[in-house]
Amino acid sequence: AYGPFCVCGRCTAAVCQASVVLFLALFARFFTRPFRRNTAAMGEILLSGKVAGIDAVNLKLDAARRAGFRRVVVPQRNWAAVEERFKQGDGGMEVLPAATVFEMLNLCLEPGHGETHARCW
Repeated sequence: AYGPFCVCGRCTAAVCQASVVLFLALFARFFTRPFRRNTAAMGEILLSGKVAGIDAVNLKLDAARRAGFRRVVVPQRNWAAVEERFKQGDGGMEVLPAATVFEMLNLCLEPGHGETHARCW
């Protein structure tokens, strides 16, 4: 119980659905890879390194648009719910799917010293 971290696996709290954002922020800070401009991310990181789907993804995408984001990375598991809507570039916002935390890193952060790859997860 040290702040908003969820290490016990899957939970339903809203903070767990933002665990990918916490991870990206920490990674960017410690490895000096800044976020891409106008990019938002959403999802829950599982202990396996996969990104779990989230609830109400379309509502969250609408909120991201209102906040001015032009690029949003969503969990692969939510892609079916948003693919048809954003395939045509709905309102100029680009939505990209990511299945693992490493895909999230490469889509959300500025390029660093090569892409981030999994050694063994």
